[in-house]
Amino acid sequence: MISPLVWLENLQLKVRFFFRKDREPYFFLYKLLGFCPRNIHFYRVALLHRSLSLTDASGDKLNNERLEFLGDSILGSIVTVYLYRHYRHASEGFLTVARARIVCRKSLNEVGRKLGLHERVRNSINVSTHNNYLCGNALEALIGAIYLDRGYRVCQQFVENRILKQCMDLDKLVEQGENFKSRLLEWAQGRHIAVDFRLVEETRDEQSNPVFYSEVYIAGRFCARGKGYTKKESHQLAAREALSLLESDAAFAESLSCAAREEASPVAPDGAAAEAGA
Repeated sequence: MISPLVWLENLQLKVRFFFRKDREPYFFLYKLLGFCPRNIHFYRVALLHRSLSLTDASGDKLNNERLEFLGDSILGSIVTVYLYRHYRHASEGFLTVARARIVCRKSLNEVGRKLGLHERVRNSINVSTHNNYLCGNALEALIGAIYLDRGYRVCQQFVENRILKQCMDLDKLVEQGENFKSRLLEWAQGRHIAVDFRLVEETRDEQSNPVFYSEVYIAGRFCARGKGYTKKESHQLAAREALSLLESDAAFAESLSCAAREEASPVAPDGAAAEAGA
């Protein structure tokens, strides 16, 4: 929610920029960021690649590397807090892996291209034929520029709303390469507990795509249900929910272990029991 003061400031800046001869960059940034820049110098530098070999009046190098360094740290901080709140029962290991997938160069490069940074970054290399992360680096530099221009709060809003919610399918991204079913089976095998995945329903959505519902039972007890567009996906999502339950409810996890131990305990024949009691 934009405060009235911020809204009024944006309006004043837009009116002022409208009468500038070089107003186009300002309006591009307004459309990209959702607010008008106060000091456009930060953003101009954020879009300067080191390949240009530019220097300022003092002879210092003029490129986005320092802003990229700053933005990288701020982005990591914002993503960490967001994941901590978004995945309330996730383990530290899961959160670490999820953060790494979000802030990796490949993911940021894709977001940068979605935002149109590949058309704005000034450079002297052929982007289409070089294996580089120019857009991702520029995105981090842009985050650094926002921080210097508007502070942490505005920077946090940009990352959460513009990047994490609009440009990324967060759940899909953090699950890539994460085999929840294997993790659950490993957990169960280490405790000698049986795990059973059951396909319980198959329907179709509004576009006639098949939808599968699977349930996971641990030690014979129902634990979680998963919905997916393939059987494998429904198993994975059911396993994810089961892991979340096990990690958040220690008493439930222990009850499963107890049930498994009781089931594995040998039962003495009636005669042997009678002799033991004699």
